[in-house]
Amino acid sequence: MGKLELRAVIKQMCLKNLITERVKQHLQNTSGANALPYPAIARWCAEFERGRTSSNYGPRFGHSVTVVTEEMVEGVSERASDPKMLKQLSLQYRKF
Repeated sequence: MGKLELRAVIKQMCLKNLITERVKQHLQNTSGANALPYPAIARWCAEFERGRTSSNYGPRFGHSVTVVTEEMVEGVSERASDPKMLKQLSLQYRKF
């Protein structure tokens, strides 16, 4: 079971007002070695009890939220090797 699925099970069990220890026991019985550690389960239960609805992890501090594709890299590479583009950039930076 993936982490997102485990969080969905935690959410369901916490919303049924089961204590965190029971949630942990259930996950260990069903997932075995893949079960989340107790602190993670307790944190997610607390989040759901506070009203959180999503079991997805939000963006993390310091992690990029943009996507870089091969097409984007190729486009930048083409522009960087174009002499006209380089001349325009050098003229723009001279203004500063």
